[in-house]
Amino acid sequence: MRTSLLILLPVLLASMSALTFLSLRSTQRTLEKQIHDKMYTQVDAATASIQRSLQANADIAQSLSVTASGLSSLSLSEQEYARVLQSYVALNDQTYGAGIWYEPNVYKNGVKYFGPYTYRDGDKIAYTDEYSSEKYDYFNQGWYTQAVNSKQKVVWSSPYQDSVTGITMVTATSPVYDSKGTFIGTTTADIDLTQIQALVSSLKTDMGGWAFLLDKDGTYLADRDSANVMQKKLSDSEIPGLSALASVIVGAQDASHSFNDRMGKSTVYSDVIPGTGWTLCIVETDAELFMPLSQLTVQSIIISAAAMLLLALLVFL
Repeated sequence: MRTSLLILLPVLLASMSALTFLSLRSTQRTLEKQIHDKMYTQVDAATASIQRSLQANADIAQSLSVTASGLSSLSLSEQEYARVLQSYVALNDQTYGAGIWYEPNVYKNGVKYFGPYTYRDGDKIAYTDEYSSEKYDYFNQGWYTQAVNSKQKVVWSSPYQDSVTGITMVTATSPVYDSKGTFIGTTTADIDLTQIQALVSSLKTDMGGWAFLLDKDGTYLADRDSANVMQKKLSDSEIPGLSALASVIVGAQDASHSFNDRMGKSTVYSDVIPGTGWTLCIVETDAELFMPLSQLTVQSIIISAAAMLLLALLVFL
């Protein structure tokens, strides 16, 4: 009997090893999928949060467009326009400012520039007419030209520093048409970029990862290193493995890519924010990401080894 067990022992040990390996590999695949799915869910949730913030601002521009269309046929004073705009800015806490920008002679015959604008100044909503000038020439500003005769209800600008307020902002612009369908100007609602940056900075994963936001050309809009914001592109990253992935990360929706840095291997998960072309990314080191998997592997090996040792002892004793 003992001789038979000694002959079968190698076969039993090999079988146990194979079963342990196959079981562990199957469990690893399941856990890897669960981990990746969890990260995709976190990125999607963060993207949705930013999208809601942007959409609330876009709704201001779009609603204001309808109002501006109706006001164009009325003889309202500049002060009355200011009150209308102040009421719109007050509707959304994240809207920094809003404006109505008419084509020449729409407000009054002989008036080329009429661009009333209200913006948040501390606890109050202030009014300025500084944009209604040839010096500023809003007809040639990017946020205006992109919406001229646009078929889209809202068009988003790239981030820029406003020359009047000095604020770095992004603008949602809606075209304005009169009752005959003639283009007569635009309306805008602006978000201070620092609000978006704060939202990205607040993103935390369960495993201590970090997030960054890219413009459609790869420029950092938000990053843990503030020196990168609006100054560098992902292709300029000091992390070689990450910069090498710039061309495949920018604009990548529901994607993941691995790279190496001084912390070892990491994975970047990305998603695109609709309507803006922005790419939100969350980075997690694989050591942190797959720590539960590593722990499971070690535990499984220890348990399997102990079981095989116990079997061997039972045979020899």
